[in-house]
Amino acid sequence: MNKAEAREGVVPMEILIVEDNPGDVFLLRMALENVQYPLHITTLQDGEAALRYPIDEEPSAPHPWPDLILLEVNWPKKSGYEVLAAVRAHPTASSLPALIVSSSSVEKDVRRGYELGAHRYIKKRLNMEDLDEVAAAVQAFCAEFEKRQSKSVERQ
Repeated sequence: MNKAEAREGVVPMEILIVEDNPGDVFLLRMALENVQYPLHITTLQDGEAALRYPIDEEPSAPHPWPDLILLEVNWPKKSGYEVLAAVRAHPTASSLPALIVSSSSVEKDVRRGYELGAHRYIKKRLNMEDLDEVAAAVQAFCAEFEKRQSKSVERQ
């Protein structure tokens, strides 16, 4: 959880980080500490694990769909592109926001990410400027998430 977790009555935003490098996970979590919204962060280490998460949509499912996915795309087994394509093909998760945070800066990789429905592609050098960009992107999604939560509460 981040600094904003103490806000009463606010549903935390569920974030799924799919990243195989522990150092990069640490830096991403550090960046998310600057987000001014309560976050619940889950980390998975590869595309195969991400494709199994969540297993189904039943109330007994082990995990809810996240509200936002941050993922690397270069893995040896199942790539982040395969994960993103599977998410986009799923009827419930097809519009799920996804940020690619990748070490690849090759233009065809960036283009492929956007073609598969990434909302943002951040080239990962993971210096302070990149961490600020990640935090700002997540903060923007949190603002949208908060609006949806407010509308949901108003309807009840």
